[in-house]
Amino acid sequence: MQLPAHDRYDHSAIIHRPTYAWPNGAHLALLIVNNIEHFAYRQGLGSDSTGPALVQNQRPYAWRDYGNRVGLWNLLALLDELALPAAHNCNAAVLDHCPEIAPALLARGDELIGHGRTNSERQDGMGEAEERALIEESRDTLTRHGARPRGWLGPYIAQSAATLDLLAEAGFTYCLDWPADDQP
Repeated sequence: MQLPAHDRYDHSAIIHRPTYAWPNGAHLALLIVNNIEHFAYRQGLGSDSTGPALVQNQRPYAWRDYGNRVGLWNLLALLDELALPAAHNCNAAVLDHCPEIAPALLARGDELIGHGRTNSERQDGMGEAEERALIEESRDTLTRHGARPRGWLGPYIAQSAATLDLLAEAGFTYCLDWPADDQP
């Protein structure tokens, strides 16, 4: 039986590949990535994590807002204490809503990764022109805040059939939406 497939990469079992050599002879690579997201209040996707049929309330919004108001700063203090760099998947809207976030991340030398405009929308149901605009607006907002993103993690890790091509067109060089391997 032949199932529908993608054309992005060929199957390659890791047991049949040469041993990968990490830079500087390292035996392990660790990437610390944090999502920094912004949601519409009581509207759109993510308004209530307990189910779409229930009345929307403030609780999920407040949990998420805690991350931008308190949690992120505790995390950055811990990363500073441990002298660990990090990368951050940033909704574009959060950088405008919380203007102290981008300067703090950039001062640490951390990488900002494009993560859509907001997690109140998904790009997998959009037309190509609308998705292109979402990607470009997200890229341009992060750039305006001081860091042109090279990487992308889609809101809800969702993609259309055109997403990877649109990301390449917009100058992105990697995408975190495909967790299909342990090697770059």
